[in-house]
Parts: sequence; structure tokens; C-alpha cells
Amino acid sequence: MSEGRYELKYIIAEEDCPALLDLAAPHVSLDANARPMPSGRKGYVVSSVYLDDPELGGYTERLNMDRVRNRVRVRTYGARGQGAPVFLEAKRKLDDQVIKHRVKVSDAETWATLGDRPWQHVLEGLTRAQRAIADRFVAHVDGRNMVPVCTVRYEREIFVEGTSRLTLDRFVQGVSNPPAHDLYAPADLRLIPEGWVVLELKFNGQMPGWMRVLNRAMKLRAEPVSKFALGVGHALRADRPQEIRMITPPTIRRFQGAA
Repeated sequence: MSEGRYELKYIIAEEDCPALLDLAAPHVSLDANARPMPSGRKGYVVSSVYLDDPELGGYTERLNMDRVRNRVRVRTYGARGQGAPVFLEAKRKLDDQVIKHRVKVSDAETWATLGDRPWQHVLEGLTRAQRAIADRFVAHVDGRNMVPVCTVRYEREIFVEGTSRLTLDRFVQGVSNPPAHDLYAPADLRLIPEGWVVLELKFNGQMPGWMRVLNRAMKLRAEPVSKFALGVGHALRADRPQEIRMITPPTIRRFQGAA
């Protein structure tokens, strides 16, 4: 669980990544557990199955830019056959701050055998503290009859300095109508256009000085980027162009308008 943690998001061009990493290099190191990814970079392939209620209440919160927004997802890191851990996660976002509860409940191969609502079958064997988080997740999901609405998958590079993180997300894709148990269903949606990268700066309390230098030197401007909303929008609301425009990050919107 992280309380009072800031997560700032940016859209940057792929061509600007080398300069950004050169500036960050004296302060950060690549995550020690990073693995080779399909692109040849080291990091994690992240797959997240997002859930929402039948009225798409969570998606509507994002469209309305509510100050408090909730996300519920099942997440794994890695590829099929690697025994990757599976986490149940619930996030509450208040402006730029995030509180996250998560618990490891399974591995991806076991998860795939547990049927349509696999979270109902993973509670045995957890510690009391783990069970409290998992029970909260299950009660929230089943109480609102939440179902999978999209899967979002991408390659993530992670650079660390203490508890601070700089992450770069590439090849952000979505899966429409995903089964809850299949974390590796083939992606059929492109959520972030080719050539753009999602940068996230994550920290507790005050922004580290090197991040402030990075912001000034690269002329970064934080903006709303919701992979969840992009996944739902492109999977379930593609016939509503005004909504798609609303959830498209402003930098990409400006570029598309100028093209």
C-alpha cells in the first residue's frame, strides 16, 4: 500500500527518450529485476485486466474528471509460461496522489484455470493481512457486479532512486472483451500511437530535485493519461468520437490536429 504517493504522467516522443535518460542517468538505475522484453529493452511486460460495473461507473468518473476516481484491476508482469505473479489491485486517485492496495494471490498459469471470476477462488492460504485486502477486492467487485471491460498491455522500463520511480511505457495496446482468467489474450487495439511514450514520475512527498531538473530541461508538462479509459473507450465506445477525443492525451490530440 502506498499513501500520499504522487504519480505524474507525461506524453513524450520516442526520439526524446535518449536525452531524458541521459539527464536521469546520474540519479537512477535500471530496476534490478528487469527482464529482456520483446523489443530488446529490459523491463516488464505489464498486463492489466480492468473491471467496471455494467454502467461503466469508473469510466464515467474519468470522463467527468472527478477529483476522486477508483480503479480495480488484475495485474501480472511477464509473459505466458514464466510463472508470473498475479495481483489483485484497487487504486484510489485524488488529483495527482494515489493510494494503492494490492495483494499477490496466484501465478498466471494457475489463474488461467480458475474460470470466469477467478478472484473468488484464490483466498485460501493467504495471511490475515493479505486476506483482508483480497476480501475487500472481492466484495467490491462482486458487490457491484463488476466484469472485465478491457485488458491493457505494454512494455515498461523502470528506473529507480530510493522509493522514486521513472517509468517509460511503450507499445500500449488493448484487448477488447477480455476473459478475466486469460491475462495474455491477444491485443487488438492500439491505445497510444506509434512514436509516443508514456512517461511517469512517481515519488512520495516532495518531488526529488533531479525530477525538477528533468522537467525544466525537457520542458515536460504533466497531463492526464488514463490507460484504463483509453482501453474502455476504444474497446466499448469507439462509436462515440467525442469520448475518444476526451480521453486522448492532450499532446497527442494537438499533434493529430496539426497533422
